[in-house]
Amino acid sequence: PGPVAGDAAIATFEPQARMEVVDARLQIALIHHPGADASLFRREGEYWIDLCVTPRRPSASGSFVEHWGTHRHVELGSLIAFPPGQTMQIRNAGGRHVSLICQLRSEALERHLPADFAWTDHRREACLNISSERLRSWFMRLYHELRNPGLASAEFCSSLLTAISIELARFLVA
Repeated sequence: PGPVAGDAAIATFEPQARMEVVDARLQIALIHHPGADASLFRREGEYWIDLCVTPRRPSASGSFVEHWGTHRHVELGSLIAFPPGQTMQIRNAGGRHVSLICQLRSEALERHLPADFAWTDHRREACLNISSERLRSWFMRLYHELRNPGLASAEFCSSLLTAISIELARFLVA
């Protein structure tokens, strides 16, 4: 993937490392926004999970445009998960950061959710700043595994992603 169109600038997305496993595509990427921008973001069939391993761009915020008013934007934390099928507007003031991106198949997480699970405003907002230290540490472990793959790396990452899917489902229903 190359440039990503925004309303005011073109962002570049430079993959540094990649791995594909059964339920996810993992990549470490350098993302550069040359100036302030706002863009729409939507994925179908996958959760887009982003662990920013360097400080996130200044004033980065997100809004669920189909559910929130135009005035409501929430600051993005270091670990975020954009749900499938929901359109986000993402704003930032420009800059660079490095992220671990996990494109997790929606079924991998949703099979652990209760049958009556529904997206609420509280759950959407929680996805923009995931406060779980356990999830953060597991994503950091994935980051290190992608940087320096070891013996049976793909199997290790798949196992860790199963645990992450369960823990993220628990986070969402809490």
